[in-house]
Amino acid sequence: MDQFRGAYNQGLLTDPMDMASFDPYAPLAAGLMLAPGSGFADVAGYAPSISTPGKYEPSMMANIGSGQYLDAGLQGLGLLGDAFMAAGAVVPPLIPVGAAMKLPRAGRVASAADVFSEVKDFPNLTKSEERVVAASSAPPEQVAGLGRVVTEPIDPQNMAASKARFDQLQKATSGYEQERAKARIVRLDDGTDAIQYMEPPATVQSVPISQLKATQPGLLSGGDAPLTEGPPLVVKKGGELFVRDGHHRLARMIEAGADTADVRVVDLDAGGLLGVETPRAARVANATIGHNRPPAVVGKTPAIVPNELRGTEFRTAVLPDGSRTLIDAGGNPYIEEKTLNKLLTGVPHDRMTSEFTPPPAGTLLPEVEVKPEDFEGSWMVNLSGDRTRFGNLSKVNDIELYGDGVDLEGGNDYMRSLRAVWASAPGAVSGIENQIKAIRKGLLGGDPDAPIYGITTNMAERSGDFAVDTAETIMRMIPNSPIKRDDLKAFEASIKKKYPDYPGLANPEKALEWLTKDAHTKGAGNRRLFFVQEAAKGTNQKKGFPDIGSVRAAISEPETKFMPYGRTGAGIGLLAPQGKLVARTRAGDASDIRLHKTYPDTVGDALGYEGGYGVTLNRSLGFPDDYALSLQAGQDAAGLRRTYDIGRKAQFMRPDVVDPQMEFIEAQKQMLRNQGILY
Repeated sequence: MDQFRGAYNQGLLTDPMDMASFDPYAPLAAGLMLAPGSGFADVAGYAPSISTPGKYEPSMMANIGSGQYLDAGLQGLGLLGDAFMAAGAVVPPLIPVGAAMKLPRAGRVASAADVFSEVKDFPNLTKSEERVVAASSAPPEQVAGLGRVVTEPIDPQNMAASKARFDQLQKATSGYEQERAKARIVRLDDGTDAIQYMEPPATVQSVPISQLKATQPGLLSGGDAPLTEGPPLVVKKGGELFVRDGHHRLARMIEAGADTADVRVVDLDAGGLLGVETPRAARVANATIGHNRPPAVVGKTPAIVPNELRGTEFRTAVLPDGSRTLIDAGGNPYIEEKTLNKLLTGVPHDRMTSEFTPPPAGTLLPEVEVKPEDFEGSWMVNLSGDRTRFGNLSKVNDIELYGDGVDLEGGNDYMRSLRAVWASAPGAVSGIENQIKAIRKGLLGGDPDAPIYGITTNMAERSGDFAVDTAETIMRMIPNSPIKRDDLKAFEASIKKKYPDYPGLANPEKALEWLTKDAHTKGAGNRRLFFVQEAAKGTNQKKGFPDIGSVRAAISEPETKFMPYGRTGAGIGLLAPQGKLVARTRAGDASDIRLHKTYPDTVGDALGYEGGYGVTLNRSLGFPDDYALSLQAGQDAAGLRRTYDIGRKAQFMRPDVVDPQMEFIEAQKQMLRNQGILY
């Protein structure tokens, strides 16, 4: 550097020159390509990059693979030049011949550098952002449900134009694989109607090439090989446009003299992509625009709820904390005996309290209301599960939970977590697989090739005891509960008698580690269940141990925690597309899916969530061909419940099945509106 600066100061360099920014790296890197052995390094991919310090020029094989045949040929010539220079040790005149053979490659690299004006590292993305960007390479109809919700108001003064627009959007979105992405009419929270649909995460835009930041260094030309069809993929992040895919296509455009290019842009800055947290700046900017999506009505408990197994029926109401409750003939809050708590003692259900924090924005897909008629001609397979909710539980009945509280991973809401449609024990998931295989073989009637959906149905009130959540909540409550030392010792002695490796609660962290180790195994589930059952014994409940009914209620959805067994339809997800079998993952396989904290196996893909019914169905309405007929035939109630809990039943959605479901939902919605529960 100093020698150039000195020459400039002496007037030997007369052209204007910014000495502070001059960098001799590029000419020095090009000069090294004439050195002995550089041809071997270049062929192997270890020649220093001309454009990016610290990087390397592509190897000969990389250039061949990307269609850079001229560069690969010049690398071969340079390799031959190395051989001539080595022979020059014996025949000196061969040294300049070998050096001359390297000149074309060095000259091309030095003169061409990179066809892009700027090369940058691709930005770091969050896991949810990377999922969206990776999916954007798929055809738009496959990933539209991962994009943005678009709401277009209906003009009551020009209904003809609005209808024409709706027909246009219906046709354009009819091929979308996710129902939530298709055009539909919705009622906004201001009472007006609108057309709502989803656009794919990547939209085609014409962009000046000078604004694009290449992320592939050392690209000297567009090459000669056939190129992938379609516009290149670009990601907007932090106000800059980074090329994710399509460098060679863009390079050929540059060589042809183009100034702009049509590219597919995934705009992460704008926010609004399902499952991706919106940047704060975008949230603030969008806050002034008004609502973009009406609040969905999903999974509401009906105004009248039967216990189909007991032959009882109740009206429902809302408790002050928003939970739904049964009410007796006198209008008082009521819960059936021996449901949440086998004992007749404990905290009354209308006095149970808890503190719960929903998950951060972007963790779950937004709820979507769907209707039975959306699935006419398809199959429904029951997904029996516990009633747990999704978020963080930090307090139960004014008792703070030790540490960071309990992170709940949902029953119905699990399919909105962008992991899979359903998670369960291996045997239960095998049951789902077998049911789908039976459908595809035509053993159950209906259309064997029709799409197959999973529909959630609630198990009994104590079904969560096997999961991590109930036991972990109890364990985190015990340190802050009014339990005498001797009573705690007696409780821990009973646990140690069954499980000698139980470390005790003197060190809560070690106790929690014991409780959650090998969480996906059956043995771990039995360990957790035993812990819960010991704490739930009447003798321990009287000694200040956490109220077991309150714990079960706290981890459960407010809509269903006090309801009878079998509410159906709060969550629906695609298990098997038309004519296909279900995709399954197992703990320890090659999948990078984040496992459920209790259950090791999953079915359905990350984008399988379709939505939920506005009002949940009675199970006899959801499965009339099996459940309703079994009830009418007088099948033992406990046996029937067990059949649905451990087995998988299927219902083909014929018109005579769909119509009563639609009528029930609409009638119950009207009753809820009359009660002021819905507006």
